[in-house]
Amino acid sequence: MTEDEISAAEGRIGVRFPGELRIWLMLNNGSTALRLRESHYVGTNYAAFSPLPHGCAFLDLDRIESTYAARHAYQDQLIASGDNFTYWDRTWIPAIEKFDAPYGFFLDVSAGCVDCAMYNYSEGDVIEVGHTPPSFPSLGVYLTDVADALEGIRPWGSRIGFEGVVPTVRDGVLHW
Repeated sequence: MTEDEISAAEGRIGVRFPGELRIWLMLNNGSTALRLRESHYVGTNYAAFSPLPHGCAFLDLDRIESTYAARHAYQDQLIASGDNFTYWDRTWIPAIEKFDAPYGFFLDVSAGCVDCAMYNYSEGDVIEVGHTPPSFPSLGVYLTDVADALEGIRPWGSRIGFEGVVPTVRDGVLHW
């Protein structure tokens, strides 16, 4: 992934990505596990191919754009029908999503921040940035927590109120 490709996507979306996400996309452009989900590995437990907890994978640039567009289309439908709550704000960039459901994490870029707060979302959530506490202060903190859990330094989830989970490997597969 190049700076120009990321800049073009930002132009289409209308929001600049935070620095941490830009760097991740240039290094990896999503998760290998996400590509497996859309390949010939039908019936495979794709979550086993991801190093992230709870069956999540990083979205690649195309999936960021399509997820963003789909959530905004639904927000526009709500507005057209007279609903006035925010289902998805224009400054929320989806970054991580579960394999089996439209749940994941987005980065709130409303403050134009370098290290933007990260919130979790699900299809039925009504998130009020400023009132709902973020799941992580930034993508970097999220990645640090994942790395700490993988290295046995601290159980996963202790920072965000989940019961601490220690990842294990069974039969050559990572389990969270």
